[in-house]
Formats: sequence, structure tokens, C-alpha cells
Amino acid sequence: ARIEVVLGEQPLGLGQLSRDRRSVTVTVPGRLSADPGVDWSGLGVLAAGRRLDADPAAVVPEGVVPEGLLAEAATAEVLDADPGTPGTWSTTAGEYRLADLAVPGLPAPVEVQAVVVAPVGAPGPRPLALFLHGRHTTCYSAAGESAGESTGEWPCPRGYAPVPSHRGYLQTQELLASQGYVTVSVAANGVNGQDGLLDDGGAAARAVLVRHHLQLWAGWSASAAARATAPAVVRTAPPADLGRVLLVGHSRGGEGMNRAALDSTTGDPVPWTVRGVVHIAPTAFGQNPAPGVPVVVLLPYCDGDVFDLQGQAYLDAARQGGADPALRSAVLVLGANHNYFNAEWTPGSAAAPAEDDWPDPTDRVCGTGSAHRLTAAQQRQVGATYTAAAAAVFVADDATARPLLDGARVRAASAGSARVLTQALGGRRTPLLVPTGALQVAARGAVDATVCKTAETERTQRRCAPDAGWGTTPHFLPVYGAPGEPSRHAVAVSWSGTTGVARLPLGRGAALSGAQALELRVVSPPREGATFGVRLVDTTGRSVTLPDVHLGGLPGAREGGASLEGKYWARDVRLPLGGAAMHTSRVDLGALARLELLPRSGTGRLWLLDAWGWTPGPSAAPALRLPRVDVGRISVPEGSADHVVQVPLTVSGSGSGRAAGRVWISVQDPLSYDGPRTFVADVPVGARRVDVAVPVSGDRRDDSDELRYVVAIEALRGVCVGDYTGGATVLDDDPTPTVTVRPVAADVVEGRDLAWRLVLSAPSDIGVWIPLAAVAPDPGLGREVDTADLSADWLAEHGIWDLPTPPVPLSAAGPVFFTYLDPGVRTLDLRVPTLVDRRAEGTEVMALAVTDDAPVAGLPAGTRLVGSVRDPA
Repeated sequence: ARIEVVLGEQPLGLGQLSRDRRSVTVTVPGRLSADPGVDWSGLGVLAAGRRLDADPAAVVPEGVVPEGLLAEAATAEVLDADPGTPGTWSTTAGEYRLADLAVPGLPAPVEVQAVVVAPVGAPGPRPLALFLHGRHTTCYSAAGESAGESTGEWPCPRGYAPVPSHRGYLQTQELLASQGYVTVSVAANGVNGQDGLLDDGGAAARAVLVRHHLQLWAGWSASAAARATAPAVVRTAPPADLGRVLLVGHSRGGEGMNRAALDSTTGDPVPWTVRGVVHIAPTAFGQNPAPGVPVVVLLPYCDGDVFDLQGQAYLDAARQGGADPALRSAVLVLGANHNYFNAEWTPGSAAAPAEDDWPDPTDRVCGTGSAHRLTAAQQRQVGATYTAAAAAVFVADDATARPLLDGARVRAASAGSARVLTQALGGRRTPLLVPTGALQVAARGAVDATVCKTAETERTQRRCAPDAGWGTTPHFLPVYGAPGEPSRHAVAVSWSGTTGVARLPLGRGAALSGAQALELRVVSPPREGATFGVRLVDTTGRSVTLPDVHLGGLPGAREGGASLEGKYWARDVRLPLGGAAMHTSRVDLGALARLELLPRSGTGRLWLLDAWGWTPGPSAAPALRLPRVDVGRISVPEGSADHVVQVPLTVSGSGSGRAAGRVWISVQDPLSYDGPRTFVADVPVGARRVDVAVPVSGDRRDDSDELRYVVAIEALRGVCVGDYTGGATVLDDDPTPTVTVRPVAADVVEGRDLAWRLVLSAPSDIGVWIPLAAVAPDPGLGREVDTADLSADWLAEHGIWDLPTPPVPLSAAGPVFFTYLDPGVRTLDLRVPTLVDRRAEGTEVMALAVTDDAPVAGLPAGTRLVGSVRDPA
């Protein structure tokens, strides 16, 4: 997950991780750090919604696990067709390593390495499944003093070897290869070690790497002569059929595969066809799914890394008013964590150091001793089964496995006792109700109903989920670092008795003609159950009441912290439209006016995300092609006055729409904590560029070398998004002031303060840090002051808490400290209090030296501040 530093509800910008990934740094503009009106008590550090700076000791681990829900998942009907069953082919495996690849935006080239598992003797070109691991440590040491250590650097330092993350999916590769697929798992440590430099967290860079491997396979499979030049393991495998490609990505690899699919379908023509994508615990920072590409998203309920299950956006952000026909399936795997889908991220099977990513081992639902947690072997088997299901449905056009992905309450025997729930969009679903802000709902009796936004800042989103904690609401997440987009809504319904109704009007032409069932995606709070009825009313007033629905809440603990509170995740509710009641009611399903929700339990709460007409079978609609929008990044000089710059949104591809597209735009000013400026803009038909006006602050004072004004976008209608974030980098063009040091009291009697005055030649909006250390004075100047000559408080303030006995020279005690000039401050006196020690010592000397070049001109490393201390007369 990306690490986000926030102040209250507002992000402070992209954080830079240290090499050991134990600390994160965000640079705050100097003028804001000096602003007395900023309340810094609201600082927080988040990883996908989980508070990293929370006190885990505050967790109350007592859990509530709704056994009814879990039993429902465990006792679902077993599907006769089991895609997790090995096929008939024996397999062969090997690796290739080719010349490194230069990737735009990354200083060091990236490795081109992969492990191949393929069927032996399978006839003809075989479909290709390409795997991409996620962001993990890049290098580890297995020997010497550094044994057991790992790092995020790239290239690997001396004595360290690359972490073999690409070998972590061999179980799934073996399964698919036995079923006739050529499988390739790609190494991506070179991206992992450098993606902190990239606005999008590395999605585009990963896509470049994936597309490079696909291009290689397209070349090797083009002819017998080309195959003769391929690595040995490629020559051993059957030729790959590049017209049938499945992409499988884990964690940030999932977002990388989404971008690879999008680039493959919206850019220049490529010699391969992506038939589907499997996202395993993926990130989705930009919430910009590839249009028209079927997906399966595995969401591990006990994910301690991508804690907010943001991969749900690959369904929700693709609603597009119901226009995208691609089947999109979310598979919630109860008891699964983030890491164990990859054997090389799992303790006991990994070559490098590995861990359970769930942070609270005592948690009743997700802790290591919980009966509800899956073992690593069970979890990888679930991953293999549902990846094979996606391959069967998307690549092999095998409809028998489709119920596993289409929201039906069925399970695969090969997944063992794992409890799995699914929901789906697309396919042959037709939209009945997709809430918008204009929807006018009404409620009577003991029922309350309102329309709420499902993508807001973490605190204000609680209109939709009133008691949702950080990271518990996968459907209600903002675009990374830019909250507030208006794209998705839900209907929140609650009741306190069994009388009344919530009335949801349907748009003109709303119909369920030809549908076999009404399907609702409904969220109920964790640990809570609710029973409600559903009634359809046509334009003549005739109505029919469908069977009651009972929803059980997902498992969770009573309190938050590191423990799992439980997720607000939607269930698929499928209500058949046939039967005697429907016939008797004479409701016209071709002309519906309202959808009504009726309370059946004494109390209850739910959020209706959307409603659809469901018909089994694959979509017959043509593939969706939309114009593509990418945010640019420009660099401009700051200037001496405020001005406006234009950040380009480039538009490419012809698409299939005739109406203007629409995007939501967020502009984040780095000098403001009032939140981003947001608005909606149209993308005219045929446009190749849309400019975003970005107001930029300018002045004549020195400031940060770069200020980044971030522009983020999300597709609302009729377009798709590639580079979702960019903006303007403002380069400071004011001269850097110089600093001089003047002695104020450099020759004093014991008991007086030594003092030097630091003076800036001009005001600066940057806080000036001057690093100093005590050093031995030059020979001939006199005896060095010792620790008994200086104030104990001053020594403690500078890191010397235990006074040495006997006293030692100050340079031997080793104080290293910083002197700091606040933004806007031009002068500062550095004072060192001395003591009257009643010892006859003669003149003593203290020397302080600048240890590094200060971030201003004129004070280089090695500059000395020298003072002398005399005995009293």
C-alpha cells in the first residue's frame, strides 16, 4: 500500500519511504510550517486506511463472528465443474533472463526475468497467462553479518540477492499449465525499488515491463525461425497464442496489470489480445479500470497491507451507467491475508525474510490463532482455483465455471473449506437503478432513507457508513490523495420498526423485461443482521412483493485499532422474477415506476449500491472502446507574482461514443490545507486536449526548490483514464540567500554565554537547518573545554544525558545538533552557557564545525565557530 501522511482529513502529499521502509518523509512548504494557524495535532500516517500511528495496545480483541453468514458460505452448493482440478498435461518449468529494460521515469534499468511453466506436448498455440507480483522488499542477505536483512534498494547492494517474488505463484502456474496454458511469471524488483519516484506508484512502469514481455512472446511465437532464437525454456514450451492472454497481478502488480490492459486496448495496436485480468489483493490508487476488459478481483478479508480492499474499485468505478458489458467479479475470501497468495512472501516457504501482514495476532477474526484464518496452503489453493475459473470463463469461453464468478451462491470443491462470497457487475446485466445525486427517495413510517455519496473524505463519508472506521468501507473510497469526487452514490436506508417503506423512483423506461432475476448489491453493517422485503411497482400502480431477504453482517471485532472492525462490503441479492406471484400480480416488468424496500426485522440498516436485471450467460454486446484521457505534467518557473498555468489533459483514441465525455478534476495546492479544488469538465467529441487552469503562487523570496501542484482526474462518463495524476511542478527562481556567522561573545569569562549570530542576507520561506558538531580546536589555540565547563541542561539538550566522570573534552563527548532559523527569520543567536568551575585552567577553547553544507549558500561544511573561555580574574 502507499503510505499517506494526512493532517486531519487532508493529505499532505506523496511520502518518500526510507531505504529500510521504516520511516516516511513528507516535505511541507516553509511558509505553512511557520503558519501559527495550522493545527499539527491532526497528523496521521495511513496505509490503505489503516492507522500506522495508532496504539495497538488500545485494541479490544473480543470478536463477533456471524456464524449464519459463515455457514452460508461454507454450505453453498458445490459446482459440478471445478476449474481448480488439475488438467491432463504434464508440465515443464524453467527461467529466462535477458538484457535489462530502460523504463521511463526510473534511473536504473529493470530486470527482464521470468519463470515459465508450460504443458508438455499440448498441440497448437496455447493461451498465455502472465503473472506480475507486487511491491515487496527487493533484496535480501542470506549470509554474513547482514544475514536475515532485507532492503528496498535497486540495484541490490553488494552481498544481497534479489528476492525471488516471481517464483511465488508456481502452484497456480502448475495448475494452469496442466490445463494447457503457457504461464509466465515476471520479476519486477527493479520497479519496486524505484516506484516511489513516480506519481502513480509505478502502475505505468509495471505496464511497460509487462508489455515488453508480451512483445517478446509475440515475437517468439510469430514463426519457427523466431522460436529458434528464444531462450531454451521458451523453445521447450508450446507456442503461445497471443490472441488469448490472461493477465494476473498481485498487490501493486494488480494495478500494473490493469494499466497494461488499458494500454493494450486504448493505445497503438498490439499483437496480443487481453481476454481478462485477475487482480489479487490489488491496489487501485487511481480507480481507473480498463474499459471492456473482464476482471476477477480477489479481496482477502484479513488483508493487513491493502487494508481498505481498494480493489473493489475495479467493479464500482466501471459502472459507467451500466454501459460496460464486461463481467467484473469481486471474490471476498474470508480468512485470507495479503501476503500468503505468494509463496515467496510466506514464512516457511520463502527464500527471503517473510511475515504475516495482519498486524494483530490476537484478533479473534484475523489473528494467527483464529479458527477463521486460512492456512497459507489453503489460501494459495483458493487463489489458484479462482484464477483458473477466470481463465476458463474469459479465455476458454467455458460457461460451466461462470457461476463461481457471477454472484451465485456456489463454491468449488477444490477451494476446500474456504468461505468465499462473490458479487458481480456487467455480463448480461441491465441497469434498473444506479443512484445519482439527483435521485429523490421517500420514506414512510419507521423507515428513513436518503441518497449519500460513496466517495468522500474519510470523515464526511460517514453519511453513508455512520460508524465506519478507517479503511472499513471498500465501496466508499476516494481517489488516492484527492478526496471528494462526485461519481458514485448509494441509498442509505434504516428502520426502527416493521412498518413503513422506502420508495426509490426509477427512471423513465426502467424495465426488467427478459431478465430472469432482480439483482441488488446491498451493504449491511458488520456484525449486524437485517431482514427486508422488496416490492416492484409499475407505472399503472400494480405491484408485486418478492421473497424476503436476510442479510448477515460480515465478521469483525467490537473495537477498532489494529483489530478488524469488519467490512462494509456489498452482497449480491438475487430475486427470481418468475413464479405464481409474479403472474398473478400482472405487473408490467417493461414499465416499472418504483423499487420499494420494506422493513421485516425490528431494526436494520443497509446501503443499496445499485439494482440490475440479471440474465445468465455471457454478454453479447461488442467490446467497449472509449476515448482515453491522460494528465500531463509540466514544469514552470515560480515567477514574482501569482499567475495561472495550463496543465494539459491529452485525449487519444477514437472511442465509440458520440456524446461528450466527462471527467472529475481535483487540483491540490501545496500551500493550502483547505482541501483540493474540485470541479467537473466535459471532454468534447473529437478533442485532443483539454486544459486545466492551475493558479500558481509566485513571490521574490527563496522557497522550496520544487512545489508540486497535483491534478488528479476520474472518468465520470464516456471516457477512460490512463495517467490519472500529474500537474505542475513549480521551480523556485529566487536567489538563495547567504548566511554569515558573526561572533557576539567569542571570548568570555567562565559563567557567561559564548554566542555567535547567524544572519541571512535576505528573508527565506525555507527553514534553515545548520548541522553542527563539537570538534577538537586547532593546536596552539589552547586546551579544549570539557563537559564540566558547560551547563548540564545544555549538554542534555544536545544528547549528553549522563555526565562522564571524570570530565572529558567536549569533542570526545560527541554532541551533534542542529541550529534552526524559522522561515522568515533572518537572525538567530546561538548561545552556549558556560559554568564557573572554580578550577584554575587558563584559557580554554571550544570549536563547533558545520558537518554538512547548509541548505543555503556561504556556509560550507567544515566552517568553524571558535570561542575561548577564561578563568575569572
